[in-house]
Amino acid sequence: MKKNHLAQYGLLAVIVGFTASLFYIFDFVARVMPSAMTHELMQAFSVQAGALGVLSSLFFYGYAPMQIPAGILLDKLGARKVLTLSLLFSALATLAFAYTSHLGVAMVCRFIMGFMAAFAYIGALKVGAHWFKAQHFAIYASLVQIFGCVGAIVGEGPVAKLTAEYGWQHASILVAVLGFIFAVLTVLIVRNHPPKPWANYIGHTINLAEKEKSLPFWHIFKSRTIWVSALYGFAIWSPISIFAVLWGVPFLSRAYHLTNVNAASSLSFVWIGVAVGGPIITTLSSWLKQRRLMMIASSLIGLISGVWMIYFPPSSTALLIIFLLLFGAAASSMALTFALIMDTQPKSLIATASGFINMAIVLGGLTLQPAVGFILDAIWKGQVDASGGPIYSIGDYQTGLMVVPISFAIALLTALFLVQKK
Repeated sequence: MKKNHLAQYGLLAVIVGFTASLFYIFDFVARVMPSAMTHELMQAFSVQAGALGVLSSLFFYGYAPMQIPAGILLDKLGARKVLTLSLLFSALATLAFAYTSHLGVAMVCRFIMGFMAAFAYIGALKVGAHWFKAQHFAIYASLVQIFGCVGAIVGEGPVAKLTAEYGWQHASILVAVLGFIFAVLTVLIVRNHPPKPWANYIGHTINLAEKEKSLPFWHIFKSRTIWVSALYGFAIWSPISIFAVLWGVPFLSRAYHLTNVNAASSLSFVWIGVAVGGPIITTLSSWLKQRRLMMIASSLIGLISGVWMIYFPPSSTALLIIFLLLFGAAASSMALTFALIMDTQPKSLIATASGFINMAIVLGGLTLQPAVGFILDAIWKGQVDASGGPIYSIGDYQTGLMVVPISFAIALLTALFLVQKK
């Protein structure tokens, strides 16, 4: 293939991969936006921390069980159609969430948002598996993570400012509009398969694909790597689901005496850490040919930064930012679980295998977000603010957030004793 044609196809692959990842931005905006409006939601629906944790976690109740079915649908129907329709319905659910004043309806909307967003990350990975070389997949997966980080940053600081200025309902409407725009771009640009010359160049041969079609989806469950990757993914990402997605804003507001807007903006450094750390960790793991070493280092860094930030709050803002960056960078090693899948699983089952791993990863949000809320409710001393909202002490939050270092410790043990050294 001529160099100019190679450059054109390469640019096309980047554009397609970029567009397929837009859904992941929307996924994270919708996922984390309750953290930017915790007080407003508790007031609007007259609930305390436990119920708010349930409302937020219902996103994950829809998201988690759909991961394997989503992977099967993506493997069978292709990414373009599935991504477009799921993004459209997720945006519609967000719009309905914005207009409701009933807690039950809001819960259903959060469930549907998560149910449809289940296709976002594995859909982008499915596109990447077809449009890029296998040796570049780990880096591609970490770059897709950056899109999620952008969404998380938008869903916290900017959404908190919109909420403070215009109210939580108007902020949610703007999030829904963003989803509709992304759906239009997806259907116009994304394609399931690359042109034949580019497919041949990156080594995606038709014969190999035809051979892999005979493999049933349950083939992945025979792999030890699948189960180990799932456990590590759950443990290393749970602190993000707990702290950065929901409980970080109220904790930072209380422990560091920040306004909700400033606390939400500070949490952006967690997502910057994920965005920067992901490509660095995956590149180093590929260069050193040591996934396990990077998993051990990442979980250890997460454990240290999490304990220090929660239980020994630094007086220096600069030190807090460093810990937030390290916290996010440690969790970004989640991308290595998908690299392990690409290393070991047949291409025709990549979306299904990725769906199973992603299901394990989001179980942290599904189970541990409300767990923290229920712990807070159990030790709440009955104090309320002027508007009737519950007030939790720094000690209350530190007790509830003990699951953060525990999760990092489980990730460390998994990497030390369960992940194969080679």
